[in-house]
Amino acid sequence: MIELAPWKDEEKESKGNQYRPITYQDGRVTCSCGRELIQVDEHSYKCSGGYPIYRFDEGDIIKDKFGNLLMRAKEH
Repeated sequence: MIELAPWKDEEKESKGNQYRPITYQDGRVTCSCGRELIQVDEHSYKCSGGYPIYRFDEGDIIKDKFGNLLMRAKEH
């Protein structure tokens, strides 16, 4: 009997479903590149390098079940 592995959309998984803890340096929130995140408005932050922009309402920043903030990994 042949066992089939569940199908995965690897491109979607590699780009959209990876989250990392939000890090702080000297009290500032930092992007994955290490630059400071600047609050644009009530629901979004952007990298001080200009891109990417993280938005709460699009699921870019989420809270896990322990209350920790996580941000979606994005390309620069």
